Amino acid sequence: MKCCEQPAGSIPAVDQSPSDHSAWVAIGIGAMFAANSMIVGLSINISTMEPQMRRLVELGLLGATIIVGALLAGPLLSSAWHKLRQRQLSFEFLFLSGIVGAMGVSIFSMVRGHGPIYFEVASLLLVIYAIGNEVGRASRQRGLTLARSWIDDNPTCRIVTCCGQEHELRLDEVAVGQTVRVLPGESLPVDGKVTAGVGFVQESQLTGESFAAVKRPGDTVHAGSIAMDAMFEVDVSAAHGSRLIDRIAHSVEQAWAQPSQWQRQADRLVRWFLPLVMVVTATTFLTWTLIDSWQTGLFNALAVLLVACPCAMGFAIPLAIWMTLGNFAARGLVSSGGDCVERLVEVDTVVFDKTGTLTSQDHRMVDLVVREGLDRTWLHALAGAVEETSNHPVARAFHRNPADGERPSFGVRASRSLPGLGVEATVQSRGSDQLISVRIGTDHLVPPQDEPLFDMLAKRLHAEIGARRLAVVVDGRLAAVAAVDETPHNGLDQLLTRLETLDITPVLMTGDRSTRANRLGFPEVYAEQSPEQKRARVAQMESEGRRVAFVGDGVNDAAAMASSTVSISASHGSDLAVGVADLTWHGSDPTVVAEAVDRARQAVSLVRSNLLYAASYNAIGMSAAALGLLHPVLAAVIMVASSAFVTWRTAFAMEPGEADELVSRSTETSAPSSPAGHTLQPAATSP
Repeated sequence: MKCCEQPAGSIPAVDQSPSDHSAWVAIGIGAMFAANSMIVGLSINISTMEPQMRRLVELGLLGATIIVGALLAGPLLSSAWHKLRQRQLSFEFLFLSGIVGAMGVSIFSMVRGHGPIYFEVASLLLVIYAIGNEVGRASRQRGLTLARSWIDDNPTCRIVTCCGQEHELRLDEVAVGQTVRVLPGESLPVDGKVTAGVGFVQESQLTGESFAAVKRPGDTVHAGSIAMDAMFEVDVSAAHGSRLIDRIAHSVEQAWAQPSQWQRQADRLVRWFLPLVMVVTATTFLTWTLIDSWQTGLFNALAVLLVACPCAMGFAIPLAIWMTLGNFAARGLVSSGGDCVERLVEVDTVVFDKTGTLTSQDHRMVDLVVREGLDRTWLHALAGAVEETSNHPVARAFHRNPADGERPSFGVRASRSLPGLGVEATVQSRGSDQLISVRIGTDHLVPPQDEPLFDMLAKRLHAEIGARRLAVVVDGRLAAVAAVDETPHNGLDQLLTRLETLDITPVLMTGDRSTRANRLGFPEVYAEQSPEQKRARVAQMESEGRRVAFVGDGVNDAAAMASSTVSISASHGSDLAVGVADLTWHGSDPTVVAEAVDRARQAVSLVRSNLLYAASYNAIGMSAAALGLLHPVLAAVIMVASSAFVTWRTAFAMEPGEADELVSRSTETSAPSSPAGHTLQPAATSP
């Protein structure tokens, strides 16, 4: 095939099939059968029935349990079998022991013709497990799907042949050495070197650099960057599968494949609790068989299994977690899963991205110095009029602030981007026929005769180190020099003070330059970090025993977020960052991160006290059952009462009023004493 020929074959259509909701339908049906079985089971255990009627009801309950098992037991049995083959004990076996105990007692009672029936307990445990399993699976799948969909967001490329012709090619068919053409406003699909075109490229989602960078022939560009104002031709240096964004997505998938912290802790609990239950059950059976009969031994052994049912844990822990997540949501933090609450408790280091996370996404003018003889207000209004008709990153910096009051009015007759330089416009003053030529951009726009004036005006700017200097050229002569800079969110002082109160180390990790990163006042700063360096540094912190919460918003943050103990994404962040994140942050007040850690610590303290109670209950209940002092009916009553008590205690302690009081108290005790230099304020303007 010649280089100018378009390859045969059509581009595959994107799969538009609807999502499969069969698992949730099965859970809903199972929950309906379990709820009805609980009502019927209660009536059969507390009332007297004719033997024939009782047998029909028992068969009905058994049938309902079989239906629930057919709908929901598959994942539980599959996971348990997988763990068994690996010779590991997991939380699944704790559920299975409760199910076996409930089914064993019920079937034993059916065979005897009298005794308690607990088929509904088996159904309930299956429903609880299925809900937790499906929520976790859906969360992991969502993150992986977002990762894959993001890297394949642009499935076709414009290939420029050696003859200068253009044709489309599937991204996965593009080879190293081919040339790809990218139009203004499009994202780059490949990594490579620019061979044609000069213009601004927005790379903040990949590099953390806050301002769009000028790219010229010979410069390296990465897939996922956006061509702002020019057409580029790029020689491919990394094809699909080996690009920077592919490596980021691969790191995300690897992190998501690891078992969660909650799962690991639950498995550790089972490793000692399940063998203990089995030993007590077997000992009870053998002892009572020798003392009395095998029927009594089996009856008491099954009572041990029933009283050791993990319902108290199954009810109390989720309730505390979800009430805490509701408290998070009221403060603008939305969770993708409940296990982030327990992982937040372990956090001793919070790593923040800078650009777009702690600062505004767009730059704003912080000072404007005009040449002698020109009116500053008039010139500011002139630049603002250009901004209103352009989305160019240079023009957006002159966005009008309502606090500026009334300004002269101008109308823009024409405007265009100057690739790699800035923006140019023809402006007319309202009520006048005079046309004014305006250019705003880099110092390359400054006329040669005005270069010394540019340097002089730039020295008079009141701006922080790292601010951008832009030239304003009117009718071919330099009229002013502007400083544009990112604007930090309010509350950085309070954030740093609050984290210090909680014994948490704040860290700033950004792809931006150190001159801008150091201005935010963080005690530990890592600047000019690539996505791989961010991920490696977070992984190193974790390996050293530090527990990291990573707060970011860009594609370049995703791998580091996936490698951290818990991750938080700004709501305006990239789809990949939001998909990886455990929590999505809506708003601009960074102190909510510290509040979330504080609130999680309170919640998990309550959960641990509930677990201590549950452990005490199990120890006493299992001992009583093993000694033959606990009838299965009483064991079921105690189990239900224990679950109800733990649930009531959790709901009372976590109710919104109490939560607000606790947060208010901790806020009062950590009133911030603002250290200087943490928050950047716009500099005073110069006349």
